[in-house]
Amino acid sequence: MRCYFQDCPHTVTDGSWRCHFHRHRLKCSVESCRNQVYARGRCVRHGAKPLCQFESCKTNVRYGKFCAKHGGGKRRGVCVEPGCANQAQARQRCIRHGGGRHCRADGCLKYARTNGLCTRHGRLFSSLLKKPADDTFEWNWIVETMAPGEQPFYAIADGLGDDSNAWIDHAILDDLSRIDL
Repeated sequence: MRCYFQDCPHTVTDGSWRCHFHRHRLKCSVESCRNQVYARGRCVRHGAKPLCQFESCKTNVRYGKFCAKHGGGKRRGVCVEPGCANQAQARQRCIRHGGGRHCRADGCLKYARTNGLCTRHGRLFSSLLKKPADDTFEWNWIVETMAPGEQPFYAIADGLGDDSNAWIDHAILDDLSRIDL
């Protein structure tokens, strides 16, 4: 016999209606609900978490009185631009109104995610830090991950062929090496 809780694939323990993993959990007090209790005898779906206090929002509270969209994640508040209800990121503004930082890579207009770099440049930089076991480096995967028409961050000298990595733009590699992580 399978565990009582929704989508649990485990079999019940002897003399019980739940599996070993769920052995200390209670079921929601709402009839025919197969979720586990979160608080006050109910699951999240049936009222264990209060709803966001922002007007006409039906999302569960994340922190304090608001959901993540309306300022209930980290204590950042709401964007200061009139009529905007988005969560402030930096300088009391949401990303749309100037609260986000751009990637530190030259010419990149995407927003920074980790260590001042966008997802793509962060991935490229971290891969450069990893030294292959045989002291060679394959550059072809960089071209494969680029958008159509986008220039690679390395260049190949004329006449060397498409798959040659004999000439690399060391100025860009030097810029990447100066980024503090």
